[in-house]
Amino acid sequence: GTMYPVSKLNIGSPVRCLDVKGDTSEIFVGCADGGLRMVNIGNDAHFDHEPQVFKSVNGDVDSPALTSLSVLRTSSGARTVYTVSSGAQDGTVALYLIEKL
Repeated sequence: GTMYPVSKLNIGSPVRCLDVKGDTSEIFVGCADGGLRMVNIGNDAHFDHEPQVFKSVNGDVDSPALTSLSVLRTSSGARTVYTVSSGAQDGTVALYLIEKL
């Protein structure tokens, strides 16, 4: 087979894990700085170069590196909510909701 690069993005922190859902236009990226990035995928499968950053998702101020992610998307009318669970390098697990505006 042949690979064709489509889009590339530097999100500013080393990537430790990611979750891509086939029925959405977002990629969720867990990073070494403890932040979660939600990267929108635009027209022609190109990344939006300004991902939404959620800082310290597994801690109050200093969050350990995220090492695993699982994302479930639910929709009701125009409202889209993501249920996200993340695991971190220090053994913590967090569960949270992200509402897409």
